[in-house]
This record gives sequence, structure tokens and C-alpha cells, in this order.
Amino acid sequence: MKTGAVSVVYTQSEILQREELRRPKYSVYFIYFSNVISKSDVKALAEADEQEVVAEVQEFYGDYIAVNPHVFSLNLLGCCRGRSWDPAQLTRTTQGLTALLLSLKKCPMIRYQLSSEPAKRLAECVKQVITKEYELFDFRRTEVPPLLLILDRSDDAITPLLNQWTYQAMVHELLGINNNRIDLSRVPGISKDLREVVLSAENDEFYANNMYLNFAEIGTNIKNLMEDFQRRKPKEQQKLESIADMKAFVENYPQFKKMSGTVSKHVTVVGELSRLVAERNLLEVSEVEQELACQSDHSSALQSVRRLLQSPRVSELDAARLVMLYALRYERHGSSGLPALLEELRSRGGTDRYRKLVSAVVEYGGKRVRGSDLFSPKDAVAITKQFLKGLKVPSCHGKKGTDSTKTAEEEQGWQECCGLLAQNWGFIERAVASGPDSTENNGSELLESFSVPNSRVSLRLQGIENVYTQHQPLLQETLDQLIKGKLKDSQYPYLGPNTLRDSGGWTDDEQNWGLAQKSLGCGGLISPRMFPGADSRDWDMSHPGLLARMCHSHWEAQALAVFNLNRSNPGVRIVLGGTTIHNTRSFLEEVTAAGFRGRSADSSQVPPRSSSR
Repeated sequence: MKTGAVSVVYTQSEILQREELRRPKYSVYFIYFSNVISKSDVKALAEADEQEVVAEVQEFYGDYIAVNPHVFSLNLLGCCRGRSWDPAQLTRTTQGLTALLLSLKKCPMIRYQLSSEPAKRLAECVKQVITKEYELFDFRRTEVPPLLLILDRSDDAITPLLNQWTYQAMVHELLGINNNRIDLSRVPGISKDLREVVLSAENDEFYANNMYLNFAEIGTNIKNLMEDFQRRKPKEQQKLESIADMKAFVENYPQFKKMSGTVSKHVTVVGELSRLVAERNLLEVSEVEQELACQSDHSSALQSVRRLLQSPRVSELDAARLVMLYALRYERHGSSGLPALLEELRSRGGTDRYRKLVSAVVEYGGKRVRGSDLFSPKDAVAITKQFLKGLKVPSCHGKKGTDSTKTAEEEQGWQECCGLLAQNWGFIERAVASGPDSTENNGSELLESFSVPNSRVSLRLQGIENVYTQHQPLLQETLDQLIKGKLKDSQYPYLGPNTLRDSGGWTDDEQNWGLAQKSLGCGGLISPRMFPGADSRDWDMSHPGLLARMCHSHWEAQALAVFNLNRSNPGVRIVLGGTTIHNTRSFLEEVTAAGFRGRSADSSQVPPRSSSR
């Protein structure tokens, strides 16, 4: 009797090093590589197959992890040494990214972040593979070619330091998600069956419907799930008095068992999240985090951070990340209170690890090395637009055929908005007069002169309804500009001449107009087999595509931003990926592993990135 073996390997080295083919244990071998294999590798395999046991060799492009319909990961940590790639990790990342492109049948145009040398290096490596294996990438051309945008995550060191309040992001931040598995073994009183649970949108309807909802909505939905389960439970436990009863029970039992497991799992997870939120005082901590990330009142922020550092309910990690956020936000403020905050961190006791990480995070993602202005609009006109963006006119005002009577609340809103416009009119005039390219009155200086006396009014002006979710990742702004065709070539250039771009006769203006008109629809980037849950439009090859590739990793808040962009722009299909999906702990571990040790300001002279901004 003949037996066969199927081996899935990253390279041929494993099977050759074991001399598996020279001394075969099986009569037939079917070998499937998860990426491109070179002709020299095929030759080496043939030479090792002295007994001719290899029946088939295939390339199966699956060298990455499909996390969600719009998210992938390579599950790699420690990719850089300082600001340069680790050579082995660069090779592995290039392999994973090219495998993704091949599995989605895309030969993209490539753009990269000019201010990032790692982003440029990765773009060059991907381009080299596409050029070398041009026959594999010879896919049917689309009217607007797909686009691969490679970004550097160090441009936004704020997002991974913030607490998140949507279900999936909270679970990853507070409990940790590893390949859809969550370790609950440390939960007090946990049963044996629930020490490890799986959260997968493909197999868990409740999770799929709630993963991007905020925590308050999750509480309501989990209550509804339990009530639905209780209504069904008595029917399933009725007496089995006939063959028909037994048959009905057997038919319905798998569904009942599945629902029982779903209820138990999510009640346990949500219960543990609630316990951690209360135990670590995360509501108050998160409010101050958002104030640091989104507001510019230095005195209020410093006072809030100091107050929380003195609270015994605030954990060592949460205290440190508040100081990290303060250090990034007010890095060059004339009245910086960072030394005093570091001293308060020291006085809290514990290890010096987090205290040293404060300066390490600034070295990693501080103002000297960022390619973008993370905390304020980039020019005066943008500042004015930001100021006016959230002004909400009461729905009854000025509409024909409606009652023009305003409620007391609406009247108060009008008075507050008009008062702020009058108070800051000089700011608006100066911003408009300075123009988008003015160097005399830059955005940061004008923003300092913008006075908002009341934070409640400020939130209303910005159109924010939840104080815990004010912050939006920088990635969202970048992709929004790209969708509108406004992402500047000078900041995100194309990587050299591209055959698809040039052969089609595109000019820069025509291409930007085409991208804007098509809204960068990304159908075809998502294969239903690779990304469960994608609808049929997602792989209609007549649509163009966009891949946003973070160099080197991304986090759940960015995945949420991409999800919302895909949902709010019907023609858009964006896939986001990175070397790993970070939470705060893993992000800080990688900052340390990259060699950022938090040297003092006197001894650390970090060269600024070259950028045209």
C-alpha cells in the first residue's frame, strides 16, 4: 500500500536540510510552496529527488495571515534595528507582501512615504520581485490600476498608546488576541472550558456584528443575546416523550449548543473587560489620553496627568503611557512639565522600565523624526477648515416649510457658536490671508492663537459626540486624501517608472483625476476564499484596488478606520496590512527591541528625516 505526504514549507531549505527527498519516508510527495520559488530552487529539488518520489510541486500564494476581510498580518516582531530593516525580516516581509499581491491577482503601482527610508527600501524590494517575476504579475489590466501605498508607522506613535473602546480593539488591548485566540486563564474564577476562547468573525455571528461597535453598545447587545438564549432554553430542555421529540432535539441541539457556547464566551469576555475598566480606572484615564491627543490646553493637560499619576487605581502601564503621550504632545513646549512627571513616575515605585521608555518613545516617534505634523493641520487654510468643520446648524433653521422655532438647547448652541466665531474671527482672517503655503504664519503658530474657552463647546464645534473617541489615526487622513486624489506626489512619490502607468498613457493630472473619479475602488483585492465575508463585488476584477501597507505594523484603531472608509465610500475597497497587529504592550516591546533605549536629550541627537514637507 502506497502512502503520500503533503508538505507546506516557506522555502525548500527545510525539506532539503532533512534530506527528506534523498531518504524518503513516503512513496509520493506533493510539495506546495507558499510563495514564489526560483528556478535554481526547483533544480535543487530535482537533484535531491533521486528516487523520483515528488509527484507535484506547486506555488500556493498564502504567505500571510488573513485576519479580517480588509486586514492581513505577517505575524512578525522585531523587524528593525534602529531605523533600518533587519535584512532577514525585510526579505520575509517582501515575500509576504508579494504573496498577497499574487493571491489577489494584482500588479500595483507603488507609492511610498518619502520621509521614511524603510518604506522606500521595502517598496524597492517589492518592485524588484515584480520586475523579476513579471510573467507571474501579468494580470488583466484595469481602467485604473491598483495601488500599493507603503507607510511608516513611526509617523503616528500616538494611536498605539491610546485605550480603545470598540469591542475587537478593547479585547486586543486589554486581553490580547493571538491568531484569533484569547487567553483567559488569568480571569478570576474562570472555568476550564473558557481558559482559551476563539473570536472569529467567520464563525461567530455575534462577534462579526459587534466587533466595531463601542463598549456601551456591546453591553446592550450582550444583554439582548442572553435574553434570546433564555427564551430558547426551556424549549430545548422539554421532556422527550416521543420519537418526534427526540428527533427535534437531535436536530436543534447543535444550534442550541453553539448558541450556549457563544453566550458563555462573550459574557465572560465582556465581563472581564468591564472588570479591568473599573479596576484600572480606564474611563478617566482614557478621557485624559484623548485630551492629550486632541486638545492643546497645556496647563489643563499637565494638571490632569499629575492628578492621575497620584491615583493608586492607575496602573503602572497606564501612568507611563499618559506621560508618553504628554512627552510626544508637548515635546518642545516652553513650559514642559516632563521632568516633574518623570519624577512622579519614579516616586510611584515599581521598575524603571516604563520611565525609561518615555524618552525611548520620543526618540522613536518624536517631532524630529516624524514626516508629518501629527497634532495640528499642515497649513493655515486647513486650520480654518478644521475650525469650521464641525459647526452644526440647527435643522429647523432656514428650511422651507419647517417650524422655525428653536429649542432652548438649539438657541444656546447658536449663541455659543456665534460667540466663538466672533472671538476668533481675527484668527480666521489671518489663516485665510496667510494662504496654504505661507511660512510667515505657519499652522502651529496660528493654532496656538485659537482660543476655545470651554471644552464642551469645543467638542460641539468638532462634531464629537463621545469624549473617549475623539482621536482619529493619521492613517485615516492619509487615505482620505488619497481617495480624493489629493495625496501629494512630492510626499508620497511613485517608485520609478511603472509599466502599467506608463503604457496606459497616464499623466499625473489624468491619473489623480481618475483616482478621484473612481474613488479608488478596491474590488478584486479581497478574495472570498482568502478573506471570508467579502461580497461578490470584492473580487470583480473590473474594479481598481488599493493596498495600504504599514511599514512595519498596524493596530486595531487603524483597522477600524479602514473599515469605516470602505463602508462610507461605496466604491472603495482598501486592504490594510503590516508585519504585526500591535497593542500598547507589544508596541513598547518592539520600540525596545529596535534599540531605542531612551537616551537623554543631551546625549541623543537624532538626525531628522529627509522630507520635502
